[in-house]
Amino acid sequence: TLFPYTTLFRSAEMATINQAKGLQKEVLNEMLDYVLNKQSRLPDGTLCRPEPIENTVWADDLFMSVAFLLRMAEINNNPKLYDEIAFQIIKFNKYLTDNKTQLYRHGWYNKTQQLSPVSWSRANGWIIWATSEALLTMPASHKDYKKVKELFAKHLKAILSYQSESGLWHQVLTHPDSYLETSGSAMFAIGLARARSEEHTSELQSLRHL
Repeated sequence: TLFPYTTLFRSAEMATINQAKGLQKEVLNEMLDYVLNKQSRLPDGTLCRPEPIENTVWADDLFMSVAFLLRMAEINNNPKLYDEIAFQIIKFNKYLTDNKTQLYRHGWYNKTQQLSPVSWSRANGWIIWATSEALLTMPASHKDYKKVKELFAKHLKAILSYQSESGLWHQVLTHPDSYLETSGSAMFAIGLARARSEEHTSELQSLRHL
């Protein structure tokens, strides 16, 4: 599964500072090979999980995979990894977006072709964080950079429409009777701060007044 990625992300994060070598780099590249060539995927190449239900796509996994792949692109000086990163961001958008709200659902069940029931705050936060992290690191000249930026801006605009008067967001974004949730709200704040810091970004112009 994708669960070990958080630990490996921390190792990769340290490696970008300390220049990974020896056993550390060997382990990181072994996991990279697993992600690229052995991890469960849908027929179209989207990363998925084999359990608890086969061929399910989860928002958590975009955050864990993108963060790791971005650092490995730096460690190995391998810009081809940006193709995989952009591909996964675009595919997760395809499977997890609720077309009525433009928010993401937590999961997609490929067997039944159904989304999970609600737009969970934290799941949307993971997507925002992963996508904004990609935009900070990917070269603007990449063939899919503009598409990723458009998805990021569209998602942020949808999230803003569900912000409570307190400035926080609810645990279930579309359910104002659910409790105010701080971790999801913090991830939205990261996305908004990064959007505001972008220069010459036509897709994000409407967000710059925030």
